[in-house]
Amino acid sequence: MKTIHVGGLNPFNRAKSLADALQKANNDDTIVLHKNEIIASNIDKNIIIKGEGHTLTVESEHAGLTINKPVVIENVKFRVNTRANALVIKSKTILDDVTIELVGPIREFYPVVFLDSGSLEINGGRYTMLESNQDTRIKMNDAELYSYYGGDIHISTGANLSHIYGDIDISNSIVSNAAFYGNVTINDSKISKFTEIHGVADIDHCELTAVASEPIVKLKKEPERGPLQKVTDNRYILRMNHADVRISDYHVGEMSKEYLGIYAEESVLSIFDTKTDVESLTHKVKKSTITFTDSTDKNYWDLQDTTPSFVRSQINMNMAIKTAMDKLNELVGLDNVKAKLKSIMNTIQINQKSENKNFEFAHHMIFAGEPGTGKTTVASITAEALFEIGAIPENKITKVTVDDLIKGYVGQTASNVRDILDKALGGVVFIDEAYELNVKEGQNSFNSEALSVIIRYMEDHRGDLVVIAAGYSKEMKEFLASNIGLARRFQWVEFEDYSPEEMAEIFEMIRKSYDDEYEDPNLAKVIPILFDKLTQLNLSIPDSNGRVTNGGNGGLVRNVYQRIIEVRNNRAVVTGDTTLTKDDIEQGFKLEMQNALNRRL
Repeated sequence: MKTIHVGGLNPFNRAKSLADALQKANNDDTIVLHKNEIIASNIDKNIIIKGEGHTLTVESEHAGLTINKPVVIENVKFRVNTRANALVIKSKTILDDVTIELVGPIREFYPVVFLDSGSLEINGGRYTMLESNQDTRIKMNDAELYSYYGGDIHISTGANLSHIYGDIDISNSIVSNAAFYGNVTINDSKISKFTEIHGVADIDHCELTAVASEPIVKLKKEPERGPLQKVTDNRYILRMNHADVRISDYHVGEMSKEYLGIYAEESVLSIFDTKTDVESLTHKVKKSTITFTDSTDKNYWDLQDTTPSFVRSQINMNMAIKTAMDKLNELVGLDNVKAKLKSIMNTIQINQKSENKNFEFAHHMIFAGEPGTGKTTVASITAEALFEIGAIPENKITKVTVDDLIKGYVGQTASNVRDILDKALGGVVFIDEAYELNVKEGQNSFNSEALSVIIRYMEDHRGDLVVIAAGYSKEMKEFLASNIGLARRFQWVEFEDYSPEEMAEIFEMIRKSYDDEYEDPNLAKVIPILFDKLTQLNLSIPDSNGRVTNGGNGGLVRNVYQRIIEVRNNRAVVTGDTTLTKDDIEQGFKLEMQNALNRRL
């Protein structure tokens, strides 16, 4: 290993030029510059170039240096016209404290540094129009990606952006005028004007700012029809398009109100652990999904055709934040259910904050009640509520029946149940008519297999799975009594029958959804009276299993409404009148009462 000096007074191992030094060098040699150079060379050796602050100028339309073997370049300033590459990199390259200066005006757009293959490590320096192919890797620390033009000058085609198609890891740097299409990680950095994400990104502890560094070279005057334009709308700091981006603990620096902070379209955006008190910045998100977790953000979020989710977060946005519990409270009736679920959610949240993590509180629930009382609807809302408070990692629910669980021979059921529960992990599994899993004397062992797997998953995946078992109250009590380990693992939630007044309210919601009008508005007062008569009749007639059911549920309301509409339609064919008359309503209720009486026969 030897040191070759280009210029200077050192009498040993001297070379007239960098090109001469590259010819004389062997692998692992070091070349030291003592003067400025004009370059257009290939590097086919593993060497180190120490610039000592000198300038390498590219005057031709070819690359200044084409790197084919691992190379380290230190403390060099490249000066390059816009029709050439300063560096074409095809092997592992390290750039330490390297600055690249463009000479304008711009007529053609060449990447100043082009990573064709291999990897590039950047430590310090300033770069504009950096480009990389797929399957490449860039690591950047304490450096800057900047705009040649500076200020608010931008080119609509994006030709003055750095285009990174490979993977890049950025830390302690300033990023502007760059588009990332691969995987990008940005940590402890400033993100400035016209930064774009088109792939997957993880951004942590970064500052959004509209103040970027001035360009190194002042722009020469462009002709009137030149490519420049001053951006007047859609100014953005960080733009996302068809991207999957995770942002944690972001901050806002000096910002012009003319700029959007985040501008996302058709993307998946996750905001974590952000506490931002400023109110001057606006974000715009279109046709996307966005999740806020453990965040308080007073910046304004303009959400258009976007689905938001909130986990322990308060966000300033253009729509009221409707929580899962808000949705629950909007349902008709179910006062007991609402109170019980509120109590469960409150207890879970307090327990999460408790230092005594050994305290065991069951998240699993029994939804007991008649069909049509809202158990399935409430189960979906419960899954969303559990997600919002952080009790489960995903807002999802898997709905199954016992028939979905049980398979035809011994051993198959256990495997099938495991497969179903594995897919349900992270959310809620809702087992309808779960009492059919009750193990009775003389039955086969399939039910026992299924129950054993379910109990094991309930125990082993406490923070990753919530089981909601639903069915008739009497049968669900028998179900719990059949297995000593079940009762202590479940919270009981009783779904009571709807009152006649509540059924009338549901009836009105259905009517309005179909834009059906009463002949006389006073007819609405008749509906709860007729539901009272119908439910009294139903409660006097047991079903085939001896249960007194159908006292008041949503299914009964829908049945009555359908019979009224059938009566109305038969009349309207002749009269042309589609309003709901007193006779239509009374006849519809009579038909449903006759149906109840038929069950008695």
